[in-house]
Amino acid sequence: MKLRNVFLSVLTALLLIFNLATPSMAATPSTSKSTATASVVKKVKTTVNLNVRKGAGTNYGIIGTAKKGQELSVVQVADKWLKVKWNGKYGYVSKKYTKDVPVQAAKPAPKPASKPVATKPAPAPKPAPKPKLEGSITLATTTSTQDSGLLDTIIPIFEAKYNVDVKVIAVGTGQAIKMGEQGDADVILVHDRKSEDKFVSDKYGDLAYSLMYNQFLIVGPKDDPAKIKDSKTVKSALQKIVDKEAIFISRGDDSGTHKKELTLWKNAGITPEGKWYKKAGLGMGDTLRMADELGGYTLTDEATFLTNKTSLVRLAEGQDELLNPYGVIRVKSTKKPNASKAFIDFLVGDEGQKIIGKYGKTKFGKPLFVPNASKR
Repeated sequence: MKLRNVFLSVLTALLLIFNLATPSMAATPSTSKSTATASVVKKVKTTVNLNVRKGAGTNYGIIGTAKKGQELSVVQVADKWLKVKWNGKYGYVSKKYTKDVPVQAAKPAPKPASKPVATKPAPAPKPAPKPKLEGSITLATTTSTQDSGLLDTIIPIFEAKYNVDVKVIAVGTGQAIKMGEQGDADVILVHDRKSEDKFVSDKYGDLAYSLMYNQFLIVGPKDDPAKIKDSKTVKSALQKIVDKEAIFISRGDDSGTHKKELTLWKNAGITPEGKWYKKAGLGMGDTLRMADELGGYTLTDEATFLTNKTSLVRLAEGQDELLNPYGVIRVKSTKKPNASKAFIDFLVGDEGQKIIGKYGKTKFGKPLFVPNASKR
């Protein structure tokens, strides 16, 4: 009997120890820092802003809030509650407001790299040989680029750098274009965009670029007998010259300036004729001096006006229709394509454009031309 009582006592004690060593998850909250890191069984994302509690039930206190979409590491699943890692501790969230994060398949272990086979490096490609430049080219150009002195500044720099001689023939734009059509020039530098575009479209030219621009001016005597200075439009100024029958000197040489003058008369609806309208058939510098001697008006490019001293004064300027753009084009039939291209590349490149942009600034307080190189 005594042995039986002793056996029962020992058995009761063992059962009590076992129950104490196995606490229920629902009954015992776990928010303290774990002494051993629990393994993560899965990850979930919250579908709402979700309270994190001390235990598995709404009767437990809130220790924080997981934002919607926040990813949580789950260490234990119990019915409707998940035990999760939370700020270095453990907490509980409702399973209802979470969704499992898909587990990505483990990437296969990379294969050991095979030992590279020693190969000789491929030889560096040889730079393409520079095209051989022909020793000289002929440039047919408008008189304004010559009379302004620009060519005397920029061409010697090109010649010294490339060892190519440039023969300059300064004529009117129309004549320069004819030289290109006849194959008597390698490059043309002119200022009548309509004629330039036709030169290219008719297959006489390629490598066409806009190069620079300035403006046309209507200049005349200081006393301004036709009183055009206060005119608000070019049309008004020309009409006053006609009404007064004041002397007007036209280039009359099919140059770019002459073409521009004829366009201005046409746009004004005026046919210039009479004793007051005189055709010089001369370059721009000589036409300015003739207008000065006769006390007349004329149309001129600004660069030539500034570099040729006369008593004439500016009377109309700054209007859009007085813009004066210049273009440079290689003649397609040239027998010297490499040197011609090198010359054009120099003019439209950084060095040439800087020279153009500075020319005349020291002497006149402003550059005589504005560089604006762009391929057409």
